[in-house]
Amino acid sequence: MSIARRIIYITGPEGAGKTAFAVRVLSSKPYGFGYARIRLEPGLKEPVTRMKPKSPESVRCKAIGATGCFELACWPEPSHDDLWDSDLILDCHEDLLLEGDLSVGFATTLTVAVCRPLAPGQHLLRSVPGDSSAKRAKDILELEKGIADPDSMLEQTFKHLSPPITLSTPTVRKRLKAALTELKAVPLPKSIPRPLLSPGLHSLGTAGLVVVNLHNPDEAQGAERLLSELKALRNDGELLKQLCGPTATRIAYTAVTANLVSGTDAGLKKALARVHRVV
Repeated sequence: MSIARRIIYITGPEGAGKTAFAVRVLSSKPYGFGYARIRLEPGLKEPVTRMKPKSPESVRCKAIGATGCFELACWPEPSHDDLWDSDLILDCHEDLLLEGDLSVGFATTLTVAVCRPLAPGQHLLRSVPGDSSAKRAKDILELEKGIADPDSMLEQTFKHLSPPITLSTPTVRKRLKAALTELKAVPLPKSIPRPLLSPGLHSLGTAGLVVVNLHNPDEAQGAERLLSELKALRNDGELLKQLCGPTATRIAYTAVTANLVSGTDAGLKKALARVHRVV
């Protein structure tokens, strides 16, 4: 396995333009990239690498110059170890251009998030209700289970102690009923809305390159609004950590709007230059 292997992962929602950008990368690079599409296939016990897939994306990338085309089918989403232990990595010695719409948990040389401009009324972040009511419901359910079967609850709670704690079933049931009554009497805490990244935009917080795929000039306002909201998020370290994990603040990023159809587009040239810097 090549230690110097570079892996570019292009992610984004369906129809965002991932394959279009992959084709641009392949046609602009004078030396070989292997191409692989990652997809979910329910029921698999371990990732499966297919060497000659016939998907439209693979055929398109092979025609433009990919040195080899593969498909990595997995269930559930692959981890870092799933990728590096797969035949895709063990048998392919070229740099790899991966494409998929999964939030893949493995290290890459560069992650590219391709997305469409924001639609009117859409935002990068959405607000969802807090989970105070859900936590209350979970606590009540646990107490009710303990009242129904105190012995099992005791076994699970104190099984790690030696010697084990011994309490009579009536005593346990009485205490649990008292706790349940007290819990139900306490007013439900006010639900505080919390922010989340909007569906399809989950990778924008951690990508090293963000490409907003612009189809026509009428979408420019939505594209610029997305870049503005992304800049605010990436500059807010605490919120970024909350949404994307503690390492997200360490990732430098480039964000462009680009017409992927036009080979002379300035934004596309800037995006390809960002890719070339790592390969």
